Amino acid sequence: MFHGFLIGIKDITDFTVLGVMILIAIFGFFVDRPAFKRQGLIKDAKITSVISMVLVGSAVAMALIAKLAK
Repeated sequence: MFHGFLIGIKDITDFTVLGVMILIAIFGFFVDRPAFKRQGLIKDAKITSVISMVLVGSAVAMALIAKLAK
């Protein structure tokens, strides 16, 4: 069961998917977060930061799973 899950992640993981995830995270962190702060939406800025970090972490985890799963 768990092996099937890892193989499923490996099948959907390629450079395009990882690249898009990281680009979305960069955009959210460097464009959206400052815009929210300028508008005084501090809570939204913090949420955007957390989501960006989770996206980068997920991309790294997916890359590792794709590398390790056989």
